[in-house]
Amino acid sequence: MLDRRTMLLATLGAAFAPHPVSARQQRIVCAGGAMTECVFALGAGDQIVAVDTTSLYPRAALSLPKIGYLRQLAVEGVLSLSPDIVLADRDAGPPNVLSQLQATGSLLHQFQGPLSAAAVPDKVRFVGQLLDREKRAEEVAAAINTDLATLAQAVARVAARPRVLFILGTVKGRMAGRGTIADLVINLAGGLNVAGDFDSYRAVSAEGIIGPQPDFVVTMFQGDQAPLAGEDPVEKATKELGLDILPEDQRPQIVPVDGAYLLALGPRSAHACHDLAAKLHPTLDWPSLPARSWVG
Repeated sequence: MLDRRTMLLATLGAAFAPHPVSARQQRIVCAGGAMTECVFALGAGDQIVAVDTTSLYPRAALSLPKIGYLRQLAVEGVLSLSPDIVLADRDAGPPNVLSQLQATGSLLHQFQGPLSAAAVPDKVRFVGQLLDREKRAEEVAAAINTDLATLAQAVARVAARPRVLFILGTVKGRMAGRGTIADLVINLAGGLNVAGDFDSYRAVSAEGIIGPQPDFVVTMFQGDQAPLAGEDPVEKATKELGLDILPEDQRPQIVPVDGAYLLALGPRSAHACHDLAAKLHPTLDWPSLPARSWVG
């Protein structure tokens, strides 16, 4: 016998099941900043009816209704928006919510590509196929491939990769290990992740940052931790990470970054990694990347 929750979901699924519409009339819900960026890059941003809280670009996404955090979605909240399609990135969850959305019909489409540079143009193609915008998607994907190739050629000239740590958050931050987007972007930018001896993220102290002797600490401010107007982000991060205990000449160089820009693994990733590479290798002459309409 079906329990009350299953019956409710079945009812909601029937009420909000996808119906035949043209590509330009679809109601799109995006779970993942990269999904949102892909839809806008393909010229379909006006069809998005809601996004998750990691969707911070472009600016138009900020005013859209929110479905919660990427990894903590709620099925009733998503279905209440009457979507025709739900685009989810590889890290969306929790799994039981994704299973429930899949059970309602053909609403959910989750990108399952590997954690690699190739996933970026593939993600654009994935969205383009679902939105019947394959031609535009191939144009965007080809441009991203060109930019990634330019970056890879520049990184190939690096004689010695600097030692890098990525800390997610300056207050009670977590250090990025293997199998993370942070690990991938460090590599793409010509750095060596010195926290590559463990998987995922791990809590870290000031001593844990100092121990691996990084040349650079790449970090991001979270939520209301962002620097106030006139506040030096490097000084703020240095203090909050506890690195002010070291003499200035012994401190790793702090590189504050925009997490949504660097970690989305979406259409802006080639430019984001290029910007990081220029900071990790300030003495090298980095080739500039072309301006792209999907990169602000």
